[in-house]
Amino acid sequence: MKSIGKIVLVFAAVFLLAMLPAGLMVPHHVYQVAAVLAIADMSLFIYYVVTGKDESVAYNTLTLTKIFMKEITKNFYKDNGWLAKSKNDTSFVVNGREVLLPQRGSRPEVIRELNEFPATVGKRVDTEESYQLKPLYVRPIHIEDVEELEVSYDKRNSIREDIEMELKQAAAQYILETWMPQSGAKVIEATGSDRAAGYTGASGDRKATTRADIVSLAEFFDKDDLPQAGRQLMIPASMLSDVRKIDEFMSAEKIGSTNLIEGQIGRVFGMDIFTRSTLVPYTGGNAKVNANNKGAYSITAATVKDSALAWHSQLVRHALGQIKININVNAPGYYGTILDGFVRFGGRQSRADGKGAYTLVEG
Repeated sequence: MKSIGKIVLVFAAVFLLAMLPAGLMVPHHVYQVAAVLAIADMSLFIYYVVTGKDESVAYNTLTLTKIFMKEITKNFYKDNGWLAKSKNDTSFVVNGREVLLPQRGSRPEVIRELNEFPATVGKRVDTEESYQLKPLYVRPIHIEDVEELEVSYDKRNSIREDIEMELKQAAAQYILETWMPQSGAKVIEATGSDRAAGYTGASGDRKATTRADIVSLAEFFDKDDLPQAGRQLMIPASMLSDVRKIDEFMSAEKIGSTNLIEGQIGRVFGMDIFTRSTLVPYTGGNAKVNANNKGAYSITAATVKDSALAWHSQLVRHALGQIKININVNAPGYYGTILDGFVRFGGRQSRADGKGAYTLVEG
């Protein structure tokens, strides 16, 4: 009954304002404020009568609301358009966990002159490679009911978007790791002049990328007899300034077509160029650093090297399952909503001998 009294008092105040002498100038906004208060009070009264909630809850709902813009500043994520430049095995996943890759055996022998009859008969023995899809989980995120009342933007949807993007980015980073050679002859060093180390957290100087280094990467494709079409190169931000000094990269007349696909920034020596803030770090001994369970790399600042990857689109692979986002509204005991996410993914080089994937590291 207290609220009925409040509403009567508010409407009485509006009535008295209306009955004031005409000569008394009352600002128009005073009437507006009184009307708004009356409508708000009546709305809250109806709310707690219908819901059966205590009156104080309804009024706290009003006082908790803050004034926010309708949009919240978004997080930024790495561009993963380069994934399209690989074989997509998603439709060939076995039991949701594994992809099988048949490997051709030895090549047929060609003889210029045959003097034995019947000819010796050989046999090709094929083998099988495979790779497992790994799970990625997002740690559950709790939104209290009161949080959603306090903000005017869609916090739940904002978190859902971030979960989806984080899963995509983490999966893409791991797939990139599987494409890059661990070490050995397919990892070469840059030979340019000294400049500041490029990898985040690194110290000291490293050798810059030169025209000759890019030529050496392109030469790998030629020596392995790989098709001209489908040659790709992804460089980190730290090497981008080096590559931009190469005439063949800057001049459209020298590189040919200027038609670039999504995420591509140019072409040089027959390779489509992509860029990414970072790829995968390598040690001072040119061995790949593998990430831990949380996707972090343990590096030595004085020796860690940034890296670039050259690959052929027909000789690296990936499989990415459907992202599943769980939204548990009114989760018991949490007085709010719980969101989490999950996806399975995997990747690898297509060939057991590693042809089609080469790394350039800072010198």
